[in-house]
Amino acid sequence: MRSMPKPDALPVRCEFDSLEEPVRGTIFDTGGVPVPFEGWVAFAASISKVAQRTPTQTPRPQDDSG
Repeated sequence: MRSMPKPDALPVRCEFDSLEEPVRGTIFDTGGVPVPFEGWVAFAASISKVAQRTPTQTPRPQDDSG
């Protein structure tokens, strides 16, 4: 059973292959733009890249002046 993703979650797809690089795959940003990676360092860098592209969901302060 698949759970619903959180609004600020980053969708990640990985392929693990023990005969070549330790990890390989693609991360997609919220607009569906793919960021491919190959290797653990590139995996971390792609997470950072996608996180920087993803708009933050900061709640707006309530206006009590009314």
